[in-house]
Amino acid sequence: MALIVCPDCQKQISDTASACVNCGRQMREPHTRYTEKMSKIQYDLTFVWIVVLALILLGGGGVWLYHYLAEN
Repeated sequence: MALIVCPDCQKQISDTASACVNCGRQMREPHTRYTEKMSKIQYDLTFVWIVVLALILLGGGGVWLYHYLAEN
């Protein structure tokens, strides 16, 4: 673990620190990968549920149409 100088307040901080402990400046990008992954998973699950619902509705409509045509 090495020390680096904060560009804003010129204090020495750890090179592994995500923010300066003195002034609070972000030293690296905050971790957003988890939230990005969750957003993608939620989008994918929504898409899957829409497809499943559409297939159920189309399947039910097809069965109804088959029975309707068979009776007439």
